Amino acid sequence: MQVKVQRIHKESTEAISERDRVVVTNPNSKYPQPRQQHASFIYNGKLHIFGGQVLIEATDASAYFKFDHYWIYNEENWVHRLFEGKCPPPRQNWAYAVNDKHLVIFGGEPSEEGEPELNDTWVLELSTMKWREVKPTSAIPRPRSFHSMAMHQGKAILFGGMFSIEGARVFDNTDYFDDLWQFDISTDTWSKIKEKNTQLKPLKRGDHTIEVYNDTLYVYGGHCQYTTPLFMHSFDFKTHNWCRHDNAMPSAQLSHVKVGSCVCGHFIVMYGGTGIIEDDSSINLIFIFNCKTAKFIRLNEYKRIGEFPCRNYSSLSYNKVDQLIYMFGGESIDYQKMDLYTSKRNEVGDLYCIDLRDFLNKCNVCGKVAEKRCSGCLDAAYCCREHQVQDWTNHKIQCKNNKVNKT
Repeated sequence: MQVKVQRIHKESTEAISERDRVVVTNPNSKYPQPRQQHASFIYNGKLHIFGGQVLIEATDASAYFKFDHYWIYNEENWVHRLFEGKCPPPRQNWAYAVNDKHLVIFGGEPSEEGEPELNDTWVLELSTMKWREVKPTSAIPRPRSFHSMAMHQGKAILFGGMFSIEGARVFDNTDYFDDLWQFDISTDTWSKIKEKNTQLKPLKRGDHTIEVYNDTLYVYGGHCQYTTPLFMHSFDFKTHNWCRHDNAMPSAQLSHVKVGSCVCGHFIVMYGGTGIIEDDSSINLIFIFNCKTAKFIRLNEYKRIGEFPCRNYSSLSYNKVDQLIYMFGGESIDYQKMDLYTSKRNEVGDLYCIDLRDFLNKCNVCGKVAEKRCSGCLDAAYCCREHQVQDWTNHKIQCKNNKVNKT
């Protein structure tokens, strides 16, 4: 099996020539500025980028510039889109979920350093580019940052995160969360999700990965206060049961914090992050979690220099039309070649495509090379019509969910 990674857009000279951050924060730039912790998704077959942050003071880890810009990549060109009316203030360490109509964001840290985390909810109507701030009348999640969100049947799911006590963003002075919430876009209401088997639920954490496949939520990685979580956990939305997959662990040598991820069919693709194999420097390993077998597959070997860029806090977006994964931005850290917060700790603004078609285009039934895909969701692949009919009982739930969340 061959994994292909190609850089299709190099960050502009305009953006990278000024590491004093004068040009890099210019809102009139023709390209997205280097950034990390941004939203990235496919809408109408095009890559969309929103928000993020970039370090502006090489000697101060907390000195970030927060973006509120929106970019669309289409046929080798970037287009800067403006919003209509009021929009959310810039922030960092927030979370988002997206479906075929809306982008939902929640929480994060405000622009003013030392201010407490947020718990506001904003919804963007993608067809009109208009934001609305939600004023829920019911209970809402506590303020937080470093949480994660995903979409399930038109509802935004939120799990975990952190809250800094007295505004001091130090892990030993931080509350961690393990609560599970859903936001109904149609009614603008938050509600806690009922949970069973809570003895098997994930530890309280932040900087983790969550994704949804069929009626199951998957939680992986991140960091807890005094330990590194290693196992994959899943939550069944039908039974409300948690499950811990004890054998689902890519490597005990990896912490898998700040990982980029996306769902491709019944696979969750994870790229990069930070790992203790290189003293918490950025890594470039690609892992795939098979949701059907509950097992990880490692696709490449770690090399500091090569075709696979080392990244953490990047973003992955799977385009069902061309069946390619797009990776934009992120942070590249090499702790072995740097003093704290020197030029070796840089955000990046390049765009890569990751081609896993040799791996993903396998028949859902027999595993042979498949040239046909389900026309309803473009996710499931089949080698023949007979196998598609045979698999419909298992696939119809995923197909229905992905029609709702089709992006």
